Amino acid sequence: MLFRSRISREVENKFSDLIAKDLVSVKGNEEWLAIELKSNLLFQSGEAEPGTDAQPIMAALADTVRDGGLPIRVEGFTDDQPIASDIYPSNWELSSARAASIVKMLADNGVAQNRLAAIGYAEFQPVGPNDTEEGRAANRRVVLMISRGARLRPQIAPSPPRSEEHTSELQSHSDLVCRLLLE
Repeated sequence: MLFRSRISREVENKFSDLIAKDLVSVKGNEEWLAIELKSNLLFQSGEAEPGTDAQPIMAALADTVRDGGLPIRVEGFTDDQPIASDIYPSNWELSSARAASIVKMLADNGVAQNRLAAIGYAEFQPVGPNDTEEGRAANRRVVLMISRGARLRPQIAPSPPRSEEHTSELQSHSDLVCRLLLE
């Protein structure tokens, strides 16, 4: 619990004014810590390039997580309003580009790149209803998911190499199937 306590405490201290305005929130459990930032804090509407106000916020967040060594997934979310611009043909591209922009800012502020990943969810993981402006505003967000475990993503064991005998056996079966099909 020391992990969550230290990072949570630092974020809560550094961003108390933004937390009071519901622009930043900190939540967690035994596996993850989620630092959520409302998109209007970081981006102009329909844009993925962070605004100048985002620079000090991301520098302070990077300072908080830089030395932890824990993996960080940056997740981008949008509301369900269609975007269809030349740069972002859909909310998939916009949410992914926003997440990638925040990853770049964290890396530029000294967070090791091998600890970072960017994921875009578009409008498909809402936290509020999309039929009100308040709900849509809640859905437009970026979340830093800090893993308490040591992995950024699950590790899948590679398939064991096949022996020559096994490969030969597979070829024999394949030849038999072909012969049966041709008869």
